[in-house]
Amino acid sequence: MSSRATNVVLSASLAACSSGANVPGSSADGGATDATVLETGTADASTAEGSVCTGTFAAAPWSRSAKNPLVSAGSPQADAGFTLSIADPFVLHDPDDGLYKAWWSSAIGTSFTDPGSVIVLEYAESQDGVSWSVQAEPALSSHVASGDWDYTNVETPTVVKNSAAPADRRYMLWYSGANSQVKAETQGFAWYQIGLAFSADGKHFARLPASESPYAGQDLGLGTGLDGLTFYWKDALPGVAGATDGLVADPTIVFQGGLYQLWFSSYAKVPSGADAFGISHATSSDGIHWTALKANPLGALVGGQTPTVVWNRAACFYEMWFSRDSAADKAMVPARFFSTAGYFHAISADGETWALPSPLRDFAFDPTAAAEAYGTLFGPTALLEDGGVRLYYTAWGRGSFPPGFIVPTQDPDAGAWPAGGISLDLATRQK
Repeated sequence: MSSRATNVVLSASLAACSSGANVPGSSADGGATDATVLETGTADASTAEGSVCTGTFAAAPWSRSAKNPLVSAGSPQADAGFTLSIADPFVLHDPDDGLYKAWWSSAIGTSFTDPGSVIVLEYAESQDGVSWSVQAEPALSSHVASGDWDYTNVETPTVVKNSAAPADRRYMLWYSGANSQVKAETQGFAWYQIGLAFSADGKHFARLPASESPYAGQDLGLGTGLDGLTFYWKDALPGVAGATDGLVADPTIVFQGGLYQLWFSSYAKVPSGADAFGISHATSSDGIHWTALKANPLGALVGGQTPTVVWNRAACFYEMWFSRDSAADKAMVPARFFSTAGYFHAISADGETWALPSPLRDFAFDPTAAAEAYGTLFGPTALLEDGGVRLYYTAWGRGSFPPGFIVPTQDPDAGAWPAGGISLDLATRQK
């Protein structure tokens, strides 16, 4: 197979690796130097209850788990296919049953180069957050009906468990969705919007009924089926004038004080001016109807993408990890597809105004670690615990993968691409 043909097939079968994309005309190539840098490493913040405290941030070193890789792509499926990829993980700890619970995007197909692979969201659980048991059937699947707005892509899950919600809606899962058959993929990315699905147990989800979607009865040019659709790009970027098209993707949500706070990747095409690309913010009282900031995308996070956000209750500020790669950064990462040199870290008192404790990446990929030898992927997830923070991320690396699994590198000769694949990995930081 020619290098060009191999690239096309790999791009299709690895679509679940991330909806993060290097959008032409964005400031993603500008690196981190444009961001506000917080020199002191401290922030003043108010809690949801209204009390005021002063938080202090101290960057302890990251320690990669000796158990990496935790889960690797290549698992055989009941229909004789394989898990071709693992990406965009989201992890929470459920105090009701003491389990760690995870959801991530996967492409399922008969081989690593299968052009007919189907993207799904998988579910897994663990006693310790290290050894995982992956559910055989998907938690949510694409390819339900060809006219659906999310027919070809369901990715980047984030989940909130609300014990006060109706039993069948106790788990709320937001995701990136797209239908590249209706709105063709362009410039290497699909035109994503954000969807919502519900579950009683976190294991099997049903999309928000179209009749409850904020866009019920509207023709948005995304397809005829609107089940699940909860946030459209135009409503996410109210302050961007002259935009003719756009996308929203990679949701991450913090739920506190009865308010859902959403951060996400956003892009707007502005033919007569500068395109808008970066991380944006919106809020909701029900998780369905959203109010976005007119200032989107957020100033210090322009050019950033695939955020993960947590509320640091002890320090009283929000923490975010996200990607933003310059052209030089991209060139130094061996893997070609969906790769990033690592993750920057930002903090905020209100979730809207962000600052970086350091202009350098907080977490950079380690080429000496076998599980991530060829680069990390977009879309990590952070989980705060009393002892510190866990960072779950996916990476291209060496390991035990089925025959034919390879890492598409920067080398233009596809015949030189090494054997390998994608895995779920863990790093921890103590306070």
